[in-house]
Parts: sequence; C-alpha cells; structure tokens
Amino acid sequence: MLKSGARIDNRRLRTAETLSKCLAFDAVTAWQVSSLARYARDAPQRPVDEGLTWDEITVLWANVQADDL
Repeated sequence: MLKSGARIDNRRLRTAETLSKCLAFDAVTAWQVSSLARYARDAPQRPVDEGLTWDEITVLWANVQADDL
C-alpha cells in the first residue's frame, strides 16, 4: 500500500532535505496504514467514521474513484 500509494518507485531525490521530507511523510503514512489495518482487524463491524476523520474518508474515497478511471 505504501509503495504503490506514495509512488516510491517514481521519486527522484536529489538532496538530503528532500530525502528527509520523504522519509517523514512515509513514516507518518506507514503508521496510519498500520493503525487502520489494526483497527479494521480488531473492530470490523464499527463504522468507518469512528476510526477516521471525515477529511481522511474524503481523501481515501477520492483516491478509490481515481483508481477506477
């Protein structure tokens, strides 16, 4: 998920600062994906809005719709 969603293979990092920013983004993203997977496993019947904010749900839904195009 992290590899395809963040397009890690397409990055062209030219400076240490850029690498540092990418690593920070990847760490937060990986933590969130791990947290969501654990939440879904532990509470599969709970509504999605108990584990995500509406902004997060909107972003995820937009990505799902874009993948379907």
